[in-house]
Amino acid sequence: MTRRAQIGSRHSTRFITILGFLGVIGGCADSNPVGPTQASSPTSPPPLGVYTTTFAASPACASALPLAARERTYTAALHSDGGIEWTGPTLNPPSSHRPISSGTLSGDAFSFSIDIERDPQSDDFHGLWDEMGGGTFLNISGNGSGTVDHGDIFGLFSGVLAFYEPVQNPNVLVIGHYCTAADHRFRLIKKR
Repeated sequence: MTRRAQIGSRHSTRFITILGFLGVIGGCADSNPVGPTQASSPTSPPPLGVYTTTFAASPACASALPLAARERTYTAALHSDGGIEWTGPTLNPPSSHRPISSGTLSGDAFSFSIDIERDPQSDDFHGLWDEMGGGTFLNISGNGSGTVDHGDIFGLFSGVLAFYEPVQNPNVLVIGHYCTAADHRFRLIKKR
C-alpha cells in the first residue's frame, strides 16, 4: 500500500514511505516491520523536506531549566523512509549515541519520536545532544504530534528535556535537571 503525503506546499503531492517507531506504517504491502534506525546513517535517502525546528519547553520547566535551555533550534531533514536527521552547530552526540528518530506523515497529521523509551538517567541515550557551552548540555527525547499547515508543522512534544551541568565536586561529574512534560511545543518551518 502506498500512502500519499504532503510535506511541501499543499499543491505538491509526493509518494513516500514512512518508517514508524514500531514498524512500517506505509510503503509496500509486503514490507516487514522493522524497529527504529539511526536516521543519520550514510544510506539515508535524499530528504523530502528540510525544516528549521524549534523546541520550546513547557511552562512547568521554568524552575528546572535555565532560560537558554528552554528554547532550542535545530535543522530537521525528513526522509522518505521515515528517518529524521537532526543537525545544528551545537548538536554533537558522543560516540555511539547518535540520535534515533523517525516520523509518520498521514494527511495533515505528523507524529515523530526522538530516542527510544528508556530511563532518562540511563547512559543508553539516543536523543538530541546539544552542547550549550561551559560544560553544559541538553538532551531532548520523547514523542511529538502536530498538524501540517501550508507545509509547516506545529504541535506538542511529550518527553524529557534533561539539562546537565558540571559541578565542583570530584565525586560527581555532572548534575542533571529533568523536566518531563506532555506540553512542550515544537514547530517545523519548511526551508523554502
